[in-house]
Amino acid sequence: MKNLLFALLFLVVACNSNRQEPMVGGPCSYETTYHPAKVIDFNTSLMDALFEVNFHGKADTLGYHELNNAYLTPEQVVETGFSVGKTFQLAMDDIKTGTCTPVILRLELVPFDSTAIAK
Repeated sequence: MKNLLFALLFLVVACNSNRQEPMVGGPCSYETTYHPAKVIDFNTSLMDALFEVNFHGKADTLGYHELNNAYLTPEQVVETGFSVGKTFQLAMDDIKTGTCTPVILRLELVPFDSTAIAK
């Protein structure tokens, strides 16, 4: 009886050792689309801003720090002419292959280019 239990245990372990877990992580590939992100509020003491973005017909509000994990610098504000009412590019990376983060959003401090929507 002990031999039978040992044989069954060995068989279960041996069968499970060939099982491959799905790879987590890269390499991954993404498709990037661009969306207009309009500055609706700018907090000069925190150097953070709120942007209004429209995804699939629904307006949403996102913060610069929230998206980029950094605050604006005075140099960026001057170089881009950053102000309430300006519209910049929000890049949305949608995963196509791999098992990395499925959607990555980042705000690019360049004026929104409506021809970039299809890219």
